[in-house]
Amino acid sequence: MKKLLVLLLILISSLLFGQDGFGDIFDSEIITDKSQNNIILNGEIGFNYKLYLDDAWDSEQIFMPYTNLNLLFASEIFEAKIELNIEGNDLEKELTIGDIVQELSLRTFFSFGYLDLGLFKTEWGKGDGIHVIDPLNPLDQSNGISSDINEMKRSEIMARMNFYLGDSGLLELVYKPYYHPIETDVTGRWMVKDFTGFPSPPDTELPGFSQAALRLTKTTGIFDIGAMYYYGYMTEPGVKFIFTPTPVPSEITFTKAQLFGVEAVWPLGPFPFRSELGYWLTEDHEGAELYLYNDRAVWLAGFDIMIPGTSIFVSIQEFGSYVFNFDTSNPVDMDLAMSYNNNAMTNTVIAAVESSFYHDSMKIRLAGLYLFEANGYMILPTYTWNIEDDLELSVKGQIFGGDDEGSNPYYAWRNNDSVTIGLKYFF
Repeated sequence: MKKLLVLLLILISSLLFGQDGFGDIFDSEIITDKSQNNIILNGEIGFNYKLYLDDAWDSEQIFMPYTNLNLLFASEIFEAKIELNIEGNDLEKELTIGDIVQELSLRTFFSFGYLDLGLFKTEWGKGDGIHVIDPLNPLDQSNGISSDINEMKRSEIMARMNFYLGDSGLLELVYKPYYHPIETDVTGRWMVKDFTGFPSPPDTELPGFSQAALRLTKTTGIFDIGAMYYYGYMTEPGVKFIFTPTPVPSEITFTKAQLFGVEAVWPLGPFPFRSELGYWLTEDHEGAELYLYNDRAVWLAGFDIMIPGTSIFVSIQEFGSYVFNFDTSNPVDMDLAMSYNNNAMTNTVIAAVESSFYHDSMKIRLAGLYLFEANGYMILPTYTWNIEDDLELSVKGQIFGGDDEGSNPYYAWRNNDSVTIGLKYFF
């Protein structure tokens, strides 16, 4: 992956630096030459000060300065994007290209569609900020949960061919040469389970771990609908055990699977309704292997509304899953080990209420999540103030809690309540 990133970075850099007028980029946000080529540089610089609340005034404090840079070169038939993210704390450790480069992509336009190549994030599904049929970018939960799901996504190398279908249809074909599972913290305060003594995972940046997917979307009448298919792997790793006679972890495994999904959003009066439905067909369709995951149904349903005559926005969604051939007789069965309170089903409600005031320069948002099977919850209050068009102050909170059942992350993170003060400047 590092070699591909380096080659792509060299290619994009040669295209960008070969354009006339690049030396003046810091004097103007947009530069247009006679060939109608545009170079756009923007981003933000700021800091976050996080104070944990688990040990009163002796709690851990983190000061995190950061810089995000976005560079776009665009012509009539071509686009190149680079997004860099540098945090002050990262400079204290050994960095890879993937730690800094968030997007490095090329787009070529054709009369029938466009081709995307490189490192980027793709969002599939009709949910509002959360999805159950969005398998292409694994989540990084090594630093906990973010209110923005895209911030938690890991950018992936992929090729995506997009075909126009009439005026309102699109067919996306995706190929990914590498596979990466969900990323969690193995030590520290964001660890959910202790994996001491477990073997290292296998190398998944091999041809045998490549994946493919397609998605068809279209607007017809009041309905915005879609269907998708993914061939690859489940996002969660599994563990194979040997018995001596007690179980000892011997190998980290990944479950081959196919995901079939449909999605839709449609208005009904003032309510936009959202839905997603998917089925994971795994290689352990019969549920015979303990170290592989069984078939699984996933769903999402919800709505949102801007209350008439006010600036109050409300969003409510329920999402969940059901594991088929669920077996509670063996504690090292992966589906049982990853379940909440030995339930084959999970149900989670996520809701948010948001309102702006003071000439829309201030905003208050209260978001929350509740996982029924584990009595797990997360509360995320947020206040933001746009002091100027290019200067924003924010105060964010995080509150976690839940029962000590199964793999409940909200119980594991119960001491991670925090308050974060942030200030950022846009340019």
